[in-house]
Amino acid sequence: MKTLITTSIICFGFALSSCGNMNNQNADNTAQQNEEGFFSSMFSGSSGDIEFVNVTEPNEQAFSVNVPKGWKADVAMLRRGGGVKNVGSVTSPDGKINLFFGDPNLPSFGLPNPQMGMYEGMNTGNPMFQVRQFVPADQFFKEYTSRRFGNNQAFRILNIVPNNENKQRFEAEFAKQGAQANISTADVIFEYQTQGQSYQGKVSGVCMSMNSIWVAVLSGYTSAGGSSESAMADKCLAELNNSFKTNQQWQQRENQQMAMQSQQRHQQNMQMMQSSFNAHQNRMRANQSSFDSYMNSQRDLSNTYDQANQSWMNNQQSMDRSHENFVDYIRDEQRIGNGENYTKVQSGYDNYYVNQNEGTYIGTNSQFDVAPDGYEQWNPEY
Repeated sequence: MKTLITTSIICFGFALSSCGNMNNQNADNTAQQNEEGFFSSMFSGSSGDIEFVNVTEPNEQAFSVNVPKGWKADVAMLRRGGGVKNVGSVTSPDGKINLFFGDPNLPSFGLPNPQMGMYEGMNTGNPMFQVRQFVPADQFFKEYTSRRFGNNQAFRILNIVPNNENKQRFEAEFAKQGAQANISTADVIFEYQTQGQSYQGKVSGVCMSMNSIWVAVLSGYTSAGGSSESAMADKCLAELNNSFKTNQQWQQRENQQMAMQSQQRHQQNMQMMQSSFNAHQNRMRANQSSFDSYMNSQRDLSNTYDQANQSWMNNQQSMDRSHENFVDYIRDEQRIGNGENYTKVQSGYDNYYVNQNEGTYIGTNSQFDVAPDGYEQWNPEY
């Protein structure tokens, strides 16, 4: 299950954070989405007379973005929990305006599915993946904003409004890929104070759910001063978002790496299945061998019992004959028979002739050459 979950996060979360690519298997669509840029869907606006410069993510050259000239820019592509996260912070020279996008600590989410053994709040073994019901953007980013900025003095949320333009744009991006998603948007407007300075801020976020995975992406700013600073922050953030572009060569390498990892996982799964099958076969052979040994021992034991019982029966018969002989001796009787029937007669004769119809017999020490009419010769049995 863990391998399946991690793969889903990579395919869904990476695609969204990289440029809204909904299908890593379609190279043409990937290139098109990288050109358009993921964050271009989030905001619109004019940069006015502000001059911008293009900066490239320094670690892997994964993406580039426009930032105001002379501002301090820290952008990065981070690999965490089996996925990638694009994050950035851009600060004005006077420190009054800070732009940001992404959050390295924001996990991806899987919908609860008891049939798959996934329960809300369970420990997945991956801190960047949680099992949680889908949360609408207004609720999710209200909680997020309060958690991120709520420790400041006089913090309060001024307004939370849906961003219908963002919703329509994201739906259009999914439709281009022939996919559907549950999309929820929200702009959270807030203010706070720190070190005697008042700040205004905005967190603009989107919650997107497709199949069993859902993610939350965000962008925003904080600004000190009045409405003019907030207006400048809005313009700079719009340019930053609209200019975001993934490096196509990096994207291709990443797709190839993901394909190789997928193939390796497939081979590992096949090897595990073969090993499991072999182990099952060995267990079955061991069980059969054990069963055969058991049956053989049972047959040997049964034969031993049969032999002992036959010996006992023979002994009993011998004892019965001895007892009968003793009784016959006392009664002066002899047991005679013709192989099918027997009777008791007076002992002391060598030969006996019996008339079965009349129930009479003749005892003689000499043998008749011809048996009398109606008689046949019977012999002593023992």
